[in-house]
Amino acid sequence: MVQGRAHMRSNEYVINLFKEYASQQWTLFNRNGCGPLKAELLSNSYCEKPYHSTDQQEVPLSCQNDYQPFPETEQCSKGKWRVLPVCYAHPERGSTVCTPEKGATVCTSSCHGGWASANRQTSDTYRCTQQPCPSFTPPACDRCTKDSACGQSEVCRNGECVDGCSVFRCGVNAQCSTTNHVQSCSCVSPWVLWEGHDAHSQGCRYQNLRWVPRSQNDAIPQHAVKSRTGTPCLSS
Repeated sequence: MVQGRAHMRSNEYVINLFKEYASQQWTLFNRNGCGPLKAELLSNSYCEKPYHSTDQQEVPLSCQNDYQPFPETEQCSKGKWRVLPVCYAHPERGSTVCTPEKGATVCTSSCHGGWASANRQTSDTYRCTQQPCPSFTPPACDRCTKDSACGQSEVCRNGECVDGCSVFRCGVNAQCSTTNHVQSCSCVSPWVLWEGHDAHSQGCRYQNLRWVPRSQNDAIPQHAVKSRTGTPCLSS
């Protein structure tokens, strides 16, 4: 009987000792874990508890709906994630860059040259200081700011790329063309410019006429009136 009680006490001691050891290890393990890893649209949300991660563990990140993750690989270090994860997008006609900054994650989007957003801004800044970070969707860079952003035959007007000739009028009997964003007017044959005139403002009001003989032997009279190009056009 005495031996049985001693054996039971021995078993209880071993069990209690094991529980204490397990508790200590669990506490140590939890202290080294980094806890939840969350952000809006983040696909890697499996790190829910401290013991779901360990010190120096690396976790590759991915985002939903064509968003990009920052960072691409997260790391657990001394009970903290290296940076705050964010899912971000590149703006239309622009790009986004994210960096860690004093415990926060800062993302800056920039429009390509010659483009701006609807509010005429060429950049936008996002800042997150704690999990879970909302996703960053910068405004589209859909407003042109200079002609060079448009096609060769286009110009930028009121933030939109339009056909160069739609905002440039030529004079009578002249046609417009746009090359390298520069509009020009030229006469439509057989109309020609008069000296000192231009096709844009005055147009082409004179024709370069030719003498048409009535027969093979019908010579051009010496007193025929000539056009400005020197071609005989009529006789007096």
